[in-house]
Amino acid sequence: MTNILQSITNLLKTSLAGDPPPPAILETIGDRLDELLAVSVDPSGDGLERWLAALRAITQDTRLHETLIVRALQVHFPRAAELLTLLDVIGIEWENDPRPGSFFINWPRLNDLLSRPGDNMLNLLLGKAQKLDDVKALQALSLMLITAPQPLLTLEYTRQGFAALPLAGPPGVTLQQLLDLINSPLSLPLPLPLPLDLATFTQLAGPAAALGQIADAEPLRALSQKADEVEQIFQDL
Repeated sequence: MTNILQSITNLLKTSLAGDPPPPAILETIGDRLDELLAVSVDPSGDGLERWLAALRAITQDTRLHETLIVRALQVHFPRAAELLTLLDVIGIEWENDPRPGSFFINWPRLNDLLSRPGDNMLNLLLGKAQKLDDVKALQALSLMLITAPQPLLTLEYTRQGFAALPLAGPPGVTLQQLLDLINSPLSLPLPLPLPLDLATFTQLAGPAAALGQIADAEPLRALSQKADEVEQIFQDL
């Protein structure tokens, strides 16, 4: 148990350094995390309670506590963190600083995803992809989630990741956007030198071969309905 808690403490401490820089709210607690190493742990389980009590005393409130947990997850397990951001389990609070002000964990959302994953995933995708630009952004970001999680995290810290979806602008799809789908989806050549940085990802990503197309179903249904109406007119002549 002692080794486990020491490892968790080290994960928390090392997450306060590196790129992208952590939220400002975490800048004052780095030295205090050493207090966690001084907590005595015994086999009875009381040691774990003392360690958690010390962590709560250091973080002081839920906002700081959850920001520290999310930051540690982002630094050490960026794919998991970005997946949870896509699923709206991890959220970002922005302030005037160009960095995120803090992070929060949407516990009700996590509970819903665990209890009814199918329904909630569908609603999530419909909420994230309200127009064709959202679909294209979601496609590119999802590919980065697999191949370049660290650059994706950097984009997240500049309001260009999953948390930024849906993008600004009216929902819907234009005819020109449907025609532009000829160049969708993106593809990456295999094998890949993983993980990719952002420059390499941008250089390698390109239009896919004729493997399929992504399209919004509603405009296609409208076109089909119009075609049926025209056919009916000719039958009535």
